[in-house]
Amino acid sequence: MHKFRYQVMILRQLGDLFGVTSHQIGRWLTEVGLRNDNKPTAKAFDGDFCVSVPSRNQGFQYAWRPEKVVPALVQHGHKMLPMPPLDLVEPPALSGPFGIRTDANGLSEITNADGTVAALVPGRREADKLVGVMNTAHKLGHLGVVLPTN
Repeated sequence: MHKFRYQVMILRQLGDLFGVTSHQIGRWLTEVGLRNDNKPTAKAFDGDFCVSVPSRNQGFQYAWRPEKVVPALVQHGHKMLPMPPLDLVEPPALSGPFGIRTDANGLSEITNADGTVAALVPGRREADKLVGVMNTAHKLGHLGVVLPTN
């Protein structure tokens, strides 16, 4: 799971994590029982999924805790972008050995040992070369942390 740069996010920012609009995030929050009539539900407040924060228009708005909301949405089948905007999440730590898989758009995802995406590469040949270099550097102790095996 990603480390988020903010403790709370507005719907637009949450949408940016999933590649959808704020309106879609609102519908998804309704789906999972956290929002109703454009407001957080008692479940959202009781579970500390959201807080009321000042708005630029001198009113208030609701901001959502991504560390709670994102797993709830993912659990209901919504997929976060493999490479969400770096202004919202910390880049993933490199942890080898590294692998390759193809995403829905045909890009090659270079994956960390834990399955998270370390980089996107436009071609498979280029990805194969890069993973070869990354795995060699990893074996020599120059790149990425070593994750314990079970």
